[in-house]
Amino acid sequence: MKTGAKDLFQKEQNAMFKNMLKILGSKDGEPVYTFIYYDLENNKQLIDQILDLELDIKKCYYASSYNSTLIAKVKWFSIIRFIFKKNGYILYNKKHDVQTNGKKIRTVRYAMVKTNQ
Repeated sequence: MKTGAKDLFQKEQNAMFKNMLKILGSKDGEPVYTFIYYDLENNKQLIDQILDLELDIKKCYYASSYNSTLIAKVKWFSIIRFIFKKNGYILYNKKHDVQTNGKKIRTVRYAMVKTNQ
């Protein structure tokens, strides 16, 4: 029987998912995880933490499944999408307005919802 990366690195992949939840300020076990794009985009520390996961991703997943994220303009967002997708989540988005310094800024609120796998 052929063993895939999912089986070989299950523990590492689970730890990476939990680390991503921690970075995003979420708790494991919630049915839906949400974040506002603007909040992450303007937090260099969080972006750096997400980008630091890239090496671990390359070790724990097949290269072909991860390489598609490398072409994205916003690599940190691609990493978030990749990790959630690999853990059985679908990403939904909705336009969202944020007030900052008296200005209304249009951004996006993302929700990751667990599929029935």
